[in-house]
Parts: sequence; C-alpha cells; structure tokens
Amino acid sequence: MFSSSLSVVEFYLLKRFPIPYALWLISVSVLAGFCGQFFVRRIIKFLERPSIIVFILSGVTCASALTMGKAK
Repeated sequence: MFSSSLSVVEFYLLKRFPIPYALWLISVSVLAGFCGQFFVRRIIKFLERPSIIVFILSGVTCASALTMGKAK
C-alpha cells in the first residue's frame, strides 16, 4: 500500500497521471468490491458454510498463477 501510494504521487507530480481515468477506476473498483461482498455473503447465508471464502480465494490464486505462467 505504501509503495503504490508513493507511485501514484510520483506519477501525479510528473504530470503522467490521468485524473479522470483514475477516478473511473476507483469508482469501478469500489462498486465491484461492494457487489462481490454482497454476493459472497448471500452464498454463505444460503449454503451456511463460511468456508466458501477459502475456496474462492484459492480459485483466484490458482487462476492468477495459471495466467502468469503463460506470459513469455
């Protein structure tokens, strides 16, 4: 978090930071976070198993590892 915040400040000071683009990305990220949290809570309530979070995280980690392995 610290290094990414410093990178944002650096890009802003170098005039290479498109503010409208950044605001759009922030709003999409916040909306996606709230939607994801809403749906995961509904799934946990429906299945009555909080362990579903572990399966979601492991799936995302595996998908990330597979996509990073394909890059050359």
